[in-house]
Amino acid sequence: IQKNNRDKKDDDMIYNIIDKHFFMQSLNKQARDEIITTMSLCKIKGGTTLFKQGSVGSYWYIINEGVFQLLIDDVYKKDLKRGDSFGEFALMNDAPRSATIIAKTDCLVWVLKREAFRKIIDFLFQINYDENMKFLKSISLPLDPTFKSVLANNLIKQMHKAGDVIFKEGELGTCMYIIKEGEVNCIKNEKV
Repeated sequence: IQKNNRDKKDDDMIYNIIDKHFFMQSLNKQARDEIITTMSLCKIKGGTTLFKQGSVGSYWYIINEGVFQLLIDDVYKKDLKRGDSFGEFALMNDAPRSATIIAKTDCLVWVLKREAFRKIIDFLFQINYDENMKFLKSISLPLDPTFKSVLANNLIKQMHKAGDVIFKEGELGTCMYIIKEGEVNCIKNEKV
């Protein structure tokens, strides 16, 4: 029905859904905006089987209007309505669909094709890599160029507000942090 998303209220709904997804919530605003504007609105007639469990998926869906039924092993599990999404694992890999989805009513859904998602992510990874390399070159880290390149590929930007606890003394460390902007207090034995 509509090639690209241009509706503000739908932007907000899609943005909130992206914010809840474990593999998309770390995307920056530019990536989210690109995903949102790339999505297309499609009409699905009531009674249509959108996809069957076990089939290979190519799209991620966000329900704008209508109701879908979710079935696993041909057993009804639940209804999906406006603001619900499904099929996101198809964006990351060629995994088979874990459920069957049938339109219970006429529906409008926002869709994103895997190829478009991968193209956006690849472009943003390149921008992120370039930004990270520039940052790593600006600080004095005695690292060989190959390791700097590996590090630049794997740095993830985190934003913290004043007063946020990044981690607590005694917790198991799983990350290395490099402060790009701002200041932090390091507290040991309750002393700054």
